[in-house]
Amino acid sequence: HPAGGGKTFGRLTQDGIHQMHQLGVKLRSDVERLMRYEDDGVGMKGLDHVDVSEWLRVSSTDFSRTLQSVQALLVGLLQESKDNEGNMGLLRGLGDGIPSKSPVPISRTKQSDIIEIDARHTAKMIPDPQPRRYVGQAELERELISSDMFADREEIMKPLAVRVTRALFDSGLLGDAASKVSFGVGEDETASGGDNRNKSESPMNLGSADSKISDGTRPLPWNQLAEILKCLERRNKLPITIKAEDLEAVAEHNAWRWFALLGDSRLAPMAIKSLAKKMILNGVEAIGSCKKGKDGVGGKRNRENVPLVHQSSLQSPPLLHIYSGHDATLIALMCAFRIERPTVWPEYGSYLKMELLRDDARLCKSSGFDGCHIIGENDVASEAHYYVLFSLNGEALRSSFGSRDSSSGRGQSRYFVPWEDALEGLKYHLEMGLPDLA
Repeated sequence: HPAGGGKTFGRLTQDGIHQMHQLGVKLRSDVERLMRYEDDGVGMKGLDHVDVSEWLRVSSTDFSRTLQSVQALLVGLLQESKDNEGNMGLLRGLGDGIPSKSPVPISRTKQSDIIEIDARHTAKMIPDPQPRRYVGQAELERELISSDMFADREEIMKPLAVRVTRALFDSGLLGDAASKVSFGVGEDETASGGDNRNKSESPMNLGSADSKISDGTRPLPWNQLAEILKCLERRNKLPITIKAEDLEAVAEHNAWRWFALLGDSRLAPMAIKSLAKKMILNGVEAIGSCKKGKDGVGGKRNRENVPLVHQSSLQSPPLLHIYSGHDATLIALMCAFRIERPTVWPEYGSYLKMELLRDDARLCKSSGFDGCHIIGENDVASEAHYYVLFSLNGEALRSSFGSRDSSSGRGQSRYFVPWEDALEGLKYHLEMGLPDLA
């Protein structure tokens, strides 16, 4: 895949590795909460005798940077915080380039766990595999980027792309291969008509003659511009002619493109259905185990809204599934699950969380957090109810996934998505009408 990076780019810097390590440390408290025994309050350290493979599954795209990202995250998540020297040693090893298929050794108090990372399903975890997975996806992308709405906005933004691309080339910061790379929904050669077409004829590069830079080079694709500018800004190497407002405008337009394309109800299922379905099926497995009784996941009921938690059984489904992907993966999932756009565009190292909640006392109201309140003692439900809560970088977001309002044609947007609606969403939003695999 062109976005893989190869040997010359596409790997994490030490800053990136540290950032992902800190994210793992941050997520550790969530895992401790999930693993807490209801009766004695024993947390994560009390389960050092439990094989990590009993409660954790890890998957990643087969790209160096995503594998490095999740390796660094696992060090922060699982390594004892007091073992700072061991942490730093592992992180330095990641920065030096651990082979991408290497398991991550995590040394803990009573054992040394080997965390296997499943990197076999890259094409199912990105919206722009080459070639596309579904019949008609590339044609649909071409249809969307050729629409009047899309073309009008592209024409307005084209001068910015030309000016920024010219500044980057004039600065000498770009290598010769920069103009030969293209990736992303609606921007790569697959979407533009296949490998046999000349790249300069790609829809994202079409325009009037004055759109060309002086040497005849077309503007770089928006996805590539956004990535390059962000990296140069972080390293304080931006050309002086590129201002902060240029970075913001490029990032915003690139985000608009992604959401405009993947927000299409026909394209989103083609782009990420397999991963979204897997996430739903993880919940099906957890709920099935929870309903087996006290020896499964769940145990006795609480008088509060709690996540599904492990109890005494070691045969329960994993508590935590981690998928290491890309901003394109994140955006595709947000569109597939019909999640509202965040107020701030996610930075590198962002994480989308899908939590499965068991609500014995029916404290969750789908209207939002303001409707989640303690109810009377006599109102306890006779059986558990389940909800899904989506959040981005810790900020809860509303979703209309599975909600169908026949009167308006638009679904109800709410924080707590009833589990029945999630199953309906899988059927009606993601699977119904999906074309054949290519």
